[in-house]
Amino acid sequence: EEDRWYLKVYEFGSLVAMESGTGESRTFNYNYATGVRPTPSPDEGQATHVPSSPIATSPPFNSPVVCQVNSDCTHGSEVCVQEVCIEEGNPRFTLQWVGNDDLDLSVVTPDGTTISSDFPFESSSGGIFGGPSLQVGFGQHVENIYFPLEGGPSGTYQYYVTSSNIQGSEDSWILSVSVDGSDVAVERGSGVSDIFSFEFGEDAVSPDVCSVSSDCGPNSLCVQQTCIFSGNPQFVLTWEGDDDLDLYVITPVGTTIFASNPVDSESDGKFDGSGTQDNFGSHVENIYFAPSQGPFGTYQYYVESFRSTNENDQWMVTIYLNGQAVSTQSGQGSSEVFFFELESMPPPTLPPT
Repeated sequence: EEDRWYLKVYEFGSLVAMESGTGESRTFNYNYATGVRPTPSPDEGQATHVPSSPIATSPPFNSPVVCQVNSDCTHGSEVCVQEVCIEEGNPRFTLQWVGNDDLDLSVVTPDGTTISSDFPFESSSGGIFGGPSLQVGFGQHVENIYFPLEGGPSGTYQYYVTSSNIQGSEDSWILSVSVDGSDVAVERGSGVSDIFSFEFGEDAVSPDVCSVSSDCGPNSLCVQQTCIFSGNPQFVLTWEGDDDLDLYVITPVGTTIFASNPVDSESDGKFDGSGTQDNFGSHVENIYFAPSQGPFGTYQYYVESFRSTNENDQWMVTIYLNGQAVSTQSGQGSSEVFFFELESMPPPTLPPT
């Protein structure tokens, strides 16, 4: 089996482009414009800035193979997306946009691990991130997370867009999911996205149909006939009706996770649920942390009623550890702030022998 390699380009100590692959690569292009290189000065404690010679007229960004159709991509199983040759996968998650925002694509695999530019390869699923770690200058940009052509693991994938640098108005993006070379889901937006879910494989279970947790994939729970991701700890808001309720969790590091801030990199906490609830029925909002554990300390959580019709719906917030309910609060409308102390993780509950 061929080893996985990573080829990185740095400017003045900063990573500006990255490629990955196995075996022999195609030829990559990198355009470098006029820069300023700090060089030592004969004067003690001083530095002289010497402009380098211009090598290219375009701004510094990774310039992959240009294409118009898939047949223009001649290396392996590449496909043409936004005039760029990228690796095909099964499934494949592709983010594309035009502008100068620095957007980031992340995919959470069915076993709960996250693939992104910060974690570009996940060995158990075979998932790989492809795309520049930085997007410098105005232009067309693509980020791609793909799994082996023979198929990644079955189950529920979550995927979302974050932004590390917005330049002026937010750039519009398109985020597509491809299976066997065909797009099966397309999301559109700007700035930070919601967390989207996608079921893949023969064993995949529809996210809104389950009776018990064994009907769901790994690291998932069945709550109100809905498969949701589990975590440690995990805060789940459930209610029946047509009120629009919102769950908030303030982490021990002081960050707040809710529908409009669905991903918190400091605590690795994530929000999963509908931004609005327009119809009468069963509703679930879920804020969960890494299956290993979230940060120790005091968590604050509360419910806010965004909209109610007639009588306030009855809701319940349940906290789970290792898939087991350890605390429950209930009420109507907006709640007070509740507290939960995570001191140490209890041992996992083993099935009876």
